[in-house]
Amino acid sequence: MAMRFRLTELTRIALAKTVLIGVTAGQIARGDEPRQLAPGVVRVVESRAEASDTVSDTFSIHGLLEASQPWTPTTVPASETLHELAQRAVIHRPVWQLEFGFKPLRMLQAEWREADGSMRKGLVWYLVYYVRNTGQHLQPTPQKEGWETEFVATPSDHAVRFLPTFVLQAHDKKKAYVDRVRPQVLQAIHAREDSEVKLHNSVDISRIVLESSDTSDGKVWGVASWLDVDPQIDFFSVYVQGLTNAYRWQELRPGEFPAGAPADLTRRIQPKTLQINFYRPGDANHQHEDEVRLGPPSESDPSRQRQVLAMYRLDRPLEYLWVYR
Repeated sequence: MAMRFRLTELTRIALAKTVLIGVTAGQIARGDEPRQLAPGVVRVVESRAEASDTVSDTFSIHGLLEASQPWTPTTVPASETLHELAQRAVIHRPVWQLEFGFKPLRMLQAEWREADGSMRKGLVWYLVYYVRNTGQHLQPTPQKEGWETEFVATPSDHAVRFLPTFVLQAHDKKKAYVDRVRPQVLQAIHAREDSEVKLHNSVDISRIVLESSDTSDGKVWGVASWLDVDPQIDFFSVYVQGLTNAYRWQELRPGEFPAGAPADLTRRIQPKTLQINFYRPGDANHQHEDEVRLGPPSESDPSRQRQVLAMYRLDRPLEYLWVYR
C-alpha cells in the first residue's frame, strides 16, 4: 500500500511538472512571435525609385572648362569638343530606394548617461520605424539608336545599406534636433514597445546588409530619438535621409560660398529626403504623445491655412512627401 501511495504521488508530481513545462513552453513560443499590429498603425512609404533620378540635370564641369580651350574642328561638330561637352555634362547613375514604415511618434520619460558620465532624466521623443529592401531599383542601361546612345532605366536587384540621418525640425520655433543615440534610452523604448522585436539605433542599423526581400521577414526595425525638445513646438517635420541614393545638384548663390572659392565648390549635393509632417496642438506643461497628429492641421480660414502650409513649405496638406535638401 505504501509503495502504491509513493508511486501515485510521484506520478502526480511528474504530471504537474509536465503541465507546467508545457504551459511555459507555449508562452515562450507565443512570445517569440512579433506582436500583431492593428491595420493602419504603421504608415508605409512604398519603395518606388523614379526613372528621372537616374539622370542628372545638365551642369558644367568647371575643371575641364579651365583646362580646355574652345576650337573649331574640321571632322566633327564643334559641339562634340571637350570644351563644349564640359558645358553640358550629364551624369547617369543607378538608383535604389528602400521601403519605409513608421509608427506614430511617441514620448516617454527615460534616464540616460551623458558623455561626462553624469546621469540625466527627461522626456524623450521617438519614432519607431522599419526599412525593407524590395529590390525595385533602377539601372541606366545604354542603348544604341543609330549614331546616338540613349540611356533607359531598367530594373535591377542588389543589396544595400541604410545609413540614416533623422532630423526633427520645428517650423514655428526655427529649431532642429538630430537623432541622439543613448543605450539607456533605447532600452527604455524597447521595454515599452514589442520586446520580441529587435530595435536598432541609427549606428547599429547602418551595419546591416539589407538583402532584397518581398516578405515581412526582410523588415529591419529601428528607432530614432530626440532629447531636450522644446515643449512649445506645435508645427514640425521629421526629415529622413538614407532611404535612397538619389540626389540633385544645387547651384549656390553669391554669398553662400567663400569668396574666391573654386568654381566646382559653388554647388552642393542635395540628397533626396523623406519629409514626414506632424502637428502638436498641446500644452507645453503637460506634453503627451496623444496630442501629436500626423500631417499639418486643417484650418477653416483660407488665409490661416496658407500660412500654416507655408511653414511646412507645402502647397496642399500632405502627411509626407519627398524633397531635396
